[in-house]
Amino acid sequence: ASVAALEPAPASTAGLAITTSAQRQDVLNDGPVGRLLRARFPFSSAFVPVGDALRDEATQVADPARLPASLAESTQRLLQLACAPLASLPESLLARYRHDMILMLAPATALPASLLLAIAERLLHEHAATFRGAAPSAGLLHAAWWSCLPSLHAVLQLVEHEPTCVEGLASAVLAAHGDGDASTQVFELELARFFVTWFELDARQQLSAWLPRLVHARHSLSALVSLAAERTTQRTSSSVDGDQLHKLWRSTQLVAVYSRVVSRYDAQACVALRRCLAEVSAPLHSGECAAQLLAHLRTVLQGRGVAARPATAAALSQFFASYVLATLPSPELALRDSTLYGDHILDLCVGRFGLLRLPSESSDAASGADLTVSPQLVRVLVRRLHRLCDELPASPLRARVSQRWSVAS
Repeated sequence: ASVAALEPAPASTAGLAITTSAQRQDVLNDGPVGRLLRARFPFSSAFVPVGDALRDEATQVADPARLPASLAESTQRLLQLACAPLASLPESLLARYRHDMILMLAPATALPASLLLAIAERLLHEHAATFRGAAPSAGLLHAAWWSCLPSLHAVLQLVEHEPTCVEGLASAVLAAHGDGDASTQVFELELARFFVTWFELDARQQLSAWLPRLVHARHSLSALVSLAAERTTQRTSSSVDGDQLHKLWRSTQLVAVYSRVVSRYDAQACVALRRCLAEVSAPLHSGECAAQLLAHLRTVLQGRGVAARPATAAALSQFFASYVLATLPSPELALRDSTLYGDHILDLCVGRFGLLRLPSESSDAASGADLTVSPQLVRVLVRRLHRLCDELPASPLRARVSQRWSVAS
């Protein structure tokens, strides 16, 4: 697959009056910087900005109870007042208008126009399908564009960070193009999977080259993963695919932390950690995953020489603290299921996994090294637990905390 395979077929000019070169008139060009826009819609440089400028007003007058369909309707009503011709375009002209709108409003990018159009049109198609009941119109196109723009922006930023991914991205777009029903498919999920997989570490890569790439792209990729997971839940009424994507991305981030804290020059050790996290089907914040990770870290510790074990234990404990803080359930989960959230923190605090043993009590007392949780981490966890109890005074969690904490003490 290649970028060239995404080139659209030439637009038909049947029924259109073609002027001679002597009759042509100069018009504004709003194409990408340094590139001429091959417009398909007459005077799109004047019309497209009119529709795009209605975003704030259309959002304000849309009925919140009927979103997102009401946003398309309010945009269409405003277009009838601001630019009546745009409000009554036939579908044949809507396709031409969509083409010019994408090339004019998309953020600046080095992507070939054909690939940009393929990605943006698929996103537009899927987002427009969520505006149930909205008839095809310029108003619907603009409303769907505003809806998919954050995802498109994240993709283009990732391409800017990783220009060598263009051919692979083109193949992924071709593979996903036209698959399934737009009302149930989530193209963002396929895009996010591609980029998360792109940034996975393998043993052939140099950590010194991989880490800076991941650092530069992490904000854009985190945004795309969150958007994909959210839309997957909305479109399919299931969070399974989104949760798996989050786990894969968080695992990559944890490998990056591990490489900095524990194995700065050992790509093989980092790949082994990634494999350990992947073998557990349960979420990263689950007790099953925490127990398996601890077993792996203790194996790493036992493989080090006696002289190196104290420093290694300190580094591994620091990494596990990072894992605990990175995988704490979200505040949304805390409010939705306070018992699960509280039990998760309690399990960590009271040493269900043997985390709070003092070095003198460790099974590796001969070398004076074991995996322990720092008092600072325990204080952070306890503060979060108390804050949750304060926010949910009527919850039975407070009594459970008092009882279990006194037993642990």
